[in-house]
Amino acid sequence: MSSKQRGTKSSDADRWVHDMDWDEFEAQLSRSTRGGKSRAVSDQALRDHFGQEKFDRLKQLAERVRVVRRKREPLRGNIIFIPGIMGSELTVTEDGDDDLIWVSFPRLIWGGIEKLQLTKDGMQEADSQLRVQPSGLDKDSYAEAVLWLKAYWNVEPFAYDWRKDMDKAAEWLKDLVESKYKDQPVHLVAHSMGGLVSRNFIRLYPKVWKAMLEPKKVQGGRLIMLGTPNYGSHAIANAMVAGDKLVRRLAAADLHHNLNEVLEILNGFVGSYQLLPSPTKLLASEQKLYESSMWGRYPIVNAHLQRAKKFHADLEAAVTIDPDRMAYIAGCNQETLAGVRIDGPGQFEFDVTFKGDGRVTHALGLLPGVPTYYVDEIHGDLQKHEQVLEAVDEILRTGKTGALSTEPVAARAVRSMTSARVRAVRDRQDAEQIRQIAEATKADRSTAAERRRAETLLRQAIMVQAPPGSRTATDGATTKTAGGRKKTAPPQEPIALKVEVIHGDIRDIKAPAVVVGHYRAVPPVRAVGALDEALDFWISKAVKRGIIGGGLGEVFLIPSTHKSLAADSVILAGMGEYGRFNREDVDLLFANVTYGVTALGWREFVTVVVGSGEGNLSLEQAIVGMLAGVGSALRRLEGHGQGQLETLRIVEKDKTRFKTIHGLLERIAKNQEGGLKLKVIPREVRERTHRQTKPQPERFDQMEGSRVTIERDRDQFRFAAITKQAVIPVREITVNSSYADGAADLLKESRTLEEQHKYGKLLHSYLMPDDFQDMIDMTPLTLIVDRSTAAFPWEMAAFERHGKVVFYGPGRQATRQFRTTLSGAPGLVAAPIPNRLRVLVIADPAPEADLQLPGAREEGRAVVKILREMKEEQGLDITIEQRIGANECDPVELLALILSEEFDLIHYSGHGDFDEKNPAKSGWIFGKDNILSAREIFRARRVPRLIFANACFSGVIRSGTPFTLQESNRNLAGLAQAFFERGVQNYIGTGWPVDDAAALEFARVFYTEALFGDELGISLSKAREAIITRGSTWGAYQHYGQATATLVAKSQKKPACEQ
Repeated sequence: MSSKQRGTKSSDADRWVHDMDWDEFEAQLSRSTRGGKSRAVSDQALRDHFGQEKFDRLKQLAERVRVVRRKREPLRGNIIFIPGIMGSELTVTEDGDDDLIWVSFPRLIWGGIEKLQLTKDGMQEADSQLRVQPSGLDKDSYAEAVLWLKAYWNVEPFAYDWRKDMDKAAEWLKDLVESKYKDQPVHLVAHSMGGLVSRNFIRLYPKVWKAMLEPKKVQGGRLIMLGTPNYGSHAIANAMVAGDKLVRRLAAADLHHNLNEVLEILNGFVGSYQLLPSPTKLLASEQKLYESSMWGRYPIVNAHLQRAKKFHADLEAAVTIDPDRMAYIAGCNQETLAGVRIDGPGQFEFDVTFKGDGRVTHALGLLPGVPTYYVDEIHGDLQKHEQVLEAVDEILRTGKTGALSTEPVAARAVRSMTSARVRAVRDRQDAEQIRQIAEATKADRSTAAERRRAETLLRQAIMVQAPPGSRTATDGATTKTAGGRKKTAPPQEPIALKVEVIHGDIRDIKAPAVVVGHYRAVPPVRAVGALDEALDFWISKAVKRGIIGGGLGEVFLIPSTHKSLAADSVILAGMGEYGRFNREDVDLLFANVTYGVTALGWREFVTVVVGSGEGNLSLEQAIVGMLAGVGSALRRLEGHGQGQLETLRIVEKDKTRFKTIHGLLERIAKNQEGGLKLKVIPREVRERTHRQTKPQPERFDQMEGSRVTIERDRDQFRFAAITKQAVIPVREITVNSSYADGAADLLKESRTLEEQHKYGKLLHSYLMPDDFQDMIDMTPLTLIVDRSTAAFPWEMAAFERHGKVVFYGPGRQATRQFRTTLSGAPGLVAAPIPNRLRVLVIADPAPEADLQLPGAREEGRAVVKILREMKEEQGLDITIEQRIGANECDPVELLALILSEEFDLIHYSGHGDFDEKNPAKSGWIFGKDNILSAREIFRARRVPRLIFANACFSGVIRSGTPFTLQESNRNLAGLAQAFFERGVQNYIGTGWPVDDAAALEFARVFYTEALFGDELGISLSKAREAIITRGSTWGAYQHYGQATATLVAKSQKKPACEQ
């Protein structure tokens, strides 16, 4: 079976849409809006091809054409619409059969791109038996533009072979004009490379261009360029070294060629070389782009490089720039490659700017003297943007437009550059998705929606379009860019800023506001910790209660009236999750801080060097980022009537770091980096008073030990860590999931301590990155997990220390928290009273015989007994409500009890259920048809400080079959998270069914220790140690919450279990 036959079933709708000419296409869509016998069939084919949302949009445009044309008014004139590179469909004729290759996902799967390969000279097909010809515009990319213009204009879409020399495309354009519009006026509207084709046509055939002019220029004679790379694009060079997502996605779709083979085919297209940056626009160090030897191992054709060089020279020498007849529409505020550093053969490092449309910078797109308009849009969607289309219509009629700005528009919000790491991860995920759909399509298992998704991902990369739902995305300030060089953009007047670098304590600096960085859900330490103490630990309270988020770029203002703090207020600048903070994030942070400070009318603020702690950014990186953020914000605020920042104060307590910071600022000031004219003033502030450490009025989650965030994407795990002293940035490791899952399963089933040692060490050494293993100590460990990584029994992971095996659970007091609700939901937690405790014990509440758990009843009674003993022994004020067995567990009565009382502790022993589709309905089973959910339980005025739930996820309710270890652990995590989202701060549960006798002993030791005032982490550690020789039950207990939390005040007496 041929590849063409294989793909027929999956591409019938695509072929039907492709084969329609534009009049038929418009008629089909218009018929769809009015009904008709064939409507259902055509509608479904169009819907399959475009998807419902775009299908509806195209129907509206087609109806607009019909309504306007029904008035029978004369058309305004003629337009030839010219697409950009790769925007023309290419059809291959072989043995008399025509086959659409570009862009057809089913054809690309079977290696169809090989049919597009050219000979070395770039003139002919590599396979002489094939004939490749342009067969139309890609309707997915250009249907909106053509339909919009068709309402008032006679539109002729012009397809060309973008692989070949643009001289050939210009010749074809000349033939079209002479054959169809001879002696008639006609306009050109060109997207991307189409603008270069147009200007090359003007260069080669000036008489034809002159003949297209109508004296008033209304009916013809204009050229409007949308995002044309008039002087090339650095993105093309990036694609030629496989750095662009286009190449990787094409290789992912192609099941017959690898990345290098796909790249070799693409790098044989001479048309692409003609889009390289013009030599006249390159810096001296960048001129090596035109030397084939500097491309290293990448397949580059030297003859094409030389042809591109001559093409740019010819185009710039000829009179192809006519401001009276031309206009340019530029996208802006999109991350765009803007310069290149060549470190060696094939080693290219690209700069990035927001002064571009995502593919073409303003420096390489705009033509001198040509009227230019700006829109906040990405390159591949310019021709779809309604304001752009309105502007095109108006420019064609009048030569100008009020629909678009004549200056680069301000972005709607500040956004940092996407880091190379983030881009790589996103691109890899998209490529993997394409590969999976390709393999499913090959096996005839993919759906129409999946194939459309894959083709959409391909088209986004090919045309440089925004992902669905993200068009006109917000952006932020520019970092170091080519756009800022004198050669490519006029220099802006630097903004004056006084910078005081101060040796002293941040608490002693008088200012309207003092700024410090804050990681999401991390307790205050270092500078934040000092300010927290000065504010009587208000920051700790706010973090605990979920008032402060700490998301990247969030700015939180805390007014201060405390005498121990000289500043009037504190600004917490959110740094996001630890291990991910980078140079670009500093820009965003300080731009947002500057916006906030100036909006309040303040002209100065004080800050530490945010992000420069051990293991994070260097001092230079952090300072340059801070200044870039401040500078970009001030630049955007110019002329908007908002206050101006006059002074930035940077404070450092350490004398050595202070000197280093001063030196760096002096150097930056001398070079006038970042568009700022700095005046650097060093000074020293003596400590105002001798300070004594204040005792905390209540217990907070403290930054003790280390915190490790764990994420998983199939076989790839990502780890990040933070301690009081340092941050370890994200590390990625790729594993064989079957080994990791196998170690987890064997740990659950282990019966002896020796087995647990063996498989626990395997789990630790196989998954934990090497540099994370180096930071191992005996301090408490907090694991930040999601439902995927929560599936592993981390408490049973083990390592050797001084010849002894140490488990995470008992040895390091392992506690878990959630990535998605790191700060916890703001909730009213039962107020702690030192020696008063209200407890509710619920055990074995289900009436059905197959749901009853005798061991649960025994556990419930044992817990009540322990609580009563501790009440007498410690003299605690403990009130106990017990509901044991179905007769005492009426759900309505229990719900009323919970809503009317304020319990500090709820202990539950019975069956649990987690509903993945509706987590809020997850909860405890009171019968086959009765689940008391987290949402229902905690409509209470206050939620308990601790839930201890030995809830067995047996699967009897849903499937009748036992859950696997992975399912059971994920269910526990999901249920715990459902309670956390109701405001609960500590949840202890079991990841798999436990031994009844061991569970009783665990509960006895835990409650004994906790009611003597020990922290929950310590109490759990001792309880695990007590049953560690009784199989794997000890590893089933998982604590989600704060290891340092307590139930009662610390007692001076010794627990009976330790006497």
